[in-house]
Amino acid sequence: MRRYVPFTFSLETPVMQTINSLSSEVRSVQEESAMLVSAEKLAELLDISTRTLWRLRAAGKLPAPVRLGGSVRWRIDEVLAWIEKGCPDQERGKAARRGK
Repeated sequence: MRRYVPFTFSLETPVMQTINSLSSEVRSVQEESAMLVSAEKLAELLDISTRTLWRLRAAGKLPAPVRLGGSVRWRIDEVLAWIEKGCPDQERGKAARRGK
């Protein structure tokens, strides 16, 4: 009688590890572009205090946040676009649209 030994196949070769690493990096970038961040996380990313973040928001100098129930979040892709544009005041754009 022949005895069968279970065979385990591992895909953890160096090439597969590299592929898995790259695909996880791509997934994290895709997820990050649609990610919502809290005031604390945004303040950390901008290297400012949360109090300064709330002051900037009140002054209309940040992109508009998203409200989820009682939570306030910012879309990271909008924040990054705002930074690339040189951090313009958001109120100035609204006033220009109203013709002021």
